Amino acid sequence: MGEVRVHNTIDASPDQVWSVLSDVGRWAEWNEVIVDGRCDRGEVGAVLSCRVAVGPTWFPVKSRLVSWTPGESLIWGEDRGWLARIHHGFSLKAEGGRTRVDHFERFGGLIGRAVFPAVRGSLTRNYARFLESLKDRVEREAR
Repeated sequence: MGEVRVHNTIDASPDQVWSVLSDVGRWAEWNEVIVDGRCDRGEVGAVLSCRVAVGPTWFPVKSRLVSWTPGESLIWGEDRGWLARIHHGFSLKAEGGRTRVDHFERFGGLIGRAVFPAVRGSLTRNYARFLESLKDRVEREAR
């Protein structure tokens, strides 16, 4: 299995970070990495769709939420057994009045293992940019 994982620390509470992060429909207002976000409801099993930048190319994503825990985690993905297992998401953890946000994507299965080497570098850079944009947005709103 391959994994892309980046993190950032935001000067705000997990609830403040969650308020921005869980508003999937507004992601395009503050970042250029994951756009056109839609989520039909905030609960496990809901459909989340978006477009993700991988280098100069945009890939459409339509998956089910596997975790929606306010102030803690937002994870979506697909599990097609041996063929493909891809999960993308965020975990939040309070750290002394601040919040550590981990942004990750895990690739498993035949397709996941085949795709991972080609996208690892681009996704690492882009997900770090996404977190920097999230940090800017949350801290601006927290003032």
